[in-house]
Amino acid sequence: MSAASFENARHSARSAALDVHPVVRQKAEHLGARGTQWLAHLPALVSDLERQWSITAGAPLSGGTASYVCRALTHAGDDAVLKLSLPDDGFPQSVCTLAAARGTGYVRLLAHDTARYAVLLEALDAPLAALDQTPEQQMRVLARATRGRRTARARHRQGRAVG
Repeated sequence: MSAASFENARHSARSAALDVHPVVRQKAEHLGARGTQWLAHLPALVSDLERQWSITAGAPLSGGTASYVCRALTHAGDDAVLKLSLPDDGFPQSVCTLAAARGTGYVRLLAHDTARYAVLLEALDAPLAALDQTPEQQMRVLARATRGRRTARARHRQGRAVG
C-alpha cells in the first residue's frame, strides 16, 4: 500500500471515530461497564499505541468478532495489523503462545501490551481461499503451518516446565 493511500485510509478510519464491527460492539456492551469502558477508550488507546509502538493506524479490517482490528504501518514502512481485544482473561495466554511460536505456524508478534489487550502483528498475505491454488497446494501450505504450531506448543511447554 502506498504511503499516500495509507494516509487516506488512516484519515478515513479516524473520521469514522473507529468503525467497530457491530458484533464486537455488541459483545463489548454485553460485558457491561467493562466493555462500555473499552469502547469509550478505544480511540485514545489507538492513539497511545501509535506513539508507543511508532506505528500509524489505518483502516479497520473486517472479520473479527472479539477485537478491533486495523491495518497499521510501522515506522520502517512495513505493513502490520493492530489488534485490540475485548477484555478477556485468556488474552495473556494467547500472547504467550504467539511469543513462543516466534512466527512459526502462527502470525509473528511484533509488540504486545497484555494489560491493555493489545498486540501488533505482522500483516499476512491473502487468505488461501483467495489464491489461485489447487486444494492439494492449499493442503501443503496448511500442513506446513500445522507442523509449526506443534513446534511452538512444544517450545512453550518446555519453557513453562523449566521456568
